[in-house]
Amino acid sequence: MPEQSSKPTTDAHILAKALLRASAELGLTREQLASAIGTDSDGIAQISDQMHLDSQSPSGQLAVLVIRLARSMRAQCNGDENWIHNFMRTPNSMIGAVPCEAVTTEDGLRRVVYWLETIGNNGCS
Repeated sequence: MPEQSSKPTTDAHILAKALLRASAELGLTREQLASAIGTDSDGIAQISDQMHLDSQSPSGQLAVLVIRLARSMRAQCNGDENWIHNFMRTPNSMIGAVPCEAVTTEDGLRRVVYWLETIGNNGCS
């Protein structure tokens, strides 16, 4: 019989876990992730330790964008980690910035997500 978790899984737990996974997939530093969701390194440590992020909070809403970004990248490149990390660290004239730097502001994060979900749908080629 599978072992039962001592804590029930909540939406806040799922969001925190998905955010941390997305950040790792994108190769974001803790500081970049903190800036992307409008918090600081201590806020990321708290999310990581408690595995809790309210989806209705401003940080929770920005976390959803980080997750969308990772999902879009994964879908376009069949999860090619090298391609994703290269994309995130290479200047992109269509975005007007290096994506991992752009995502550190709300406007930049929205711009990168928009570009990937609409304009950049050409895959990894």
